[in-house]
Amino acid sequence: VANDEDGTFHDPNKRHHGHCYHHNDYYCDNELGISFPKAQLGFGLNYFVTPELAVGGRYIYRHDFRENTLKAVWGGGPELTYYFGRPHDSIRPFVGSSLLFTRALDRFNREQLEQGVSLNMRGGFNIALSPSVGFILQSGYQNDQLPGGDRDPRVSKTLGFGCGFTASIN
Repeated sequence: VANDEDGTFHDPNKRHHGHCYHHNDYYCDNELGISFPKAQLGFGLNYFVTPELAVGGRYIYRHDFRENTLKAVWGGGPELTYYFGRPHDSIRPFVGSSLLFTRALDRFNREQLEQGVSLNMRGGFNIALSPSVGFILQSGYQNDQLPGGDRDPRVSKTLGFGCGFTASIN
């Protein structure tokens, strides 16, 4: 679940008694009264070169529910993650960054855009559920830069938070 840098997570005038009304600028769940402009799914695979440093790759897919030019962004690339504490700590903070080579789909003419780049920075906590399984709570920032063809480049800056699972093989 993500929020754009302009701070318009949702229009408070569109909510009433825990329900949100359909609006073209964001996805709205009327049962829960929750709205958000973007949803992103990410997958990472890493190898620990030291007990604190992991190198690997990350793949993302993001869907934008707002009425802007980018409908979807996807791509992958190298990732570097640094973990604080010892490998078997029950809660282990981390920071990471990845450089993603991305593609996007234009919302209005449904054309696939030329390849661009995204810088993804994140930080959070890995909470151990067992020696080989964990739960992640994280927050991050992503800056997408995509060519605009005959128009200005398309830029998307996103602040977000998320959760996930980890598994390790010894």
